[in-house]
Amino acid sequence: MKERLWIPDYLKGWAVLIMIQTHIFETWIRQDVINTPVGEVIRVANNIPAAMWFMLLMGYLAFFTRSSGRKLFFRGIKVFFWGLLLNIGLNFHYLIQTISGKAEGILLESVLAIDILFLAGVSLMILGLIRSSSKAIWISLASGLLIVLLTPWIRELLNLANSDNYIFALLGSDADWSFFPVFPWASYPLIGYAFAGLLKKYNLIQLPKSLKLVIMAISLLLGSVGFIFNWNDLADLSSFYHHDWKVFIWSISFTLGVVILLSYLPGLKKGAFSAWIQFAGKHLTRYYVIQWLIIGNLASFFFKELGLGAYVLGFFVVSAITTIIVFLLKDKHFVL
Repeated sequence: MKERLWIPDYLKGWAVLIMIQTHIFETWIRQDVINTPVGEVIRVANNIPAAMWFMLLMGYLAFFTRSSGRKLFFRGIKVFFWGLLLNIGLNFHYLIQTISGKAEGILLESVLAIDILFLAGVSLMILGLIRSSSKAIWISLASGLLIVLLTPWIRELLNLANSDNYIFALLGSDADWSFFPVFPWASYPLIGYAFAGLLKKYNLIQLPKSLKLVIMAISLLLGSVGFIFNWNDLADLSSFYHHDWKVFIWSISFTLGVVILLSYLPGLKKGAFSAWIQFAGKHLTRYYVIQWLIIGNLASFFFKELGLGAYVLGFFVVSAITTIIVFLLKDKHFVL
């Protein structure tokens, strides 16, 4: 049996850690805590492109799957449906309060919010359609780059037409519930798919070590520029969810640099902590669903009312409970 690649799982595992603490930080913690020096440090750490890792690696792994384009397409439909159920689940207590008149809100904005599973579903459908072509690698690469370049114009057109239209929100309008729209986010799985294809087609993994080190240095340098200029600032979530080509280049560069760096650090895959990180990465979708069910429903009780202690305690408790639930689930559950 071929040994499973550890770097994708390792990166996705760290994406899980970043994801859990980010969701707690965004929904539980008071604004005055966020504005403290400690809050600023946490926000800088949150700039690590975890969501981009998730989508890039989804596309990368989709290339190596044995599934046909048809199966990939229908898997996308299933993931899209799971996204709808997750929105209902994570907002369940809030929805009950709204229906009973104990809270104010627009139900459809919670149920139809464009979260990352909707994006993953649409992206898998697109990849499923592309996969059957003999030019799938190049179509995927061109489509990914085109989406990034067209995003500002598409966004403007959708806003002029009707920013609150659900389909337009899915595509990339400025609707309040449009978090991971197709423009620009579908570019990441498409680029991930193309990168995997080019890696295999041209055996890029065998590049000379000196050239790899140069690529790594340039990539990490570009990535550091993104941090310096705060291109991925979670203080302004709208510009993060509807980012432009600069954030795209930053996230791709930073990810490539980290991947090459990890390839020279095989010792990181050993040890108990690394085993857990890789376990979390292998089951990232399950972690995503379960942690949001916990964090989202608790947020309706104390939305942005807690302090730093709750942030730290919440992170460890939610991570532990989620890990236990994922571990107890059989493989036939949440196969997305």
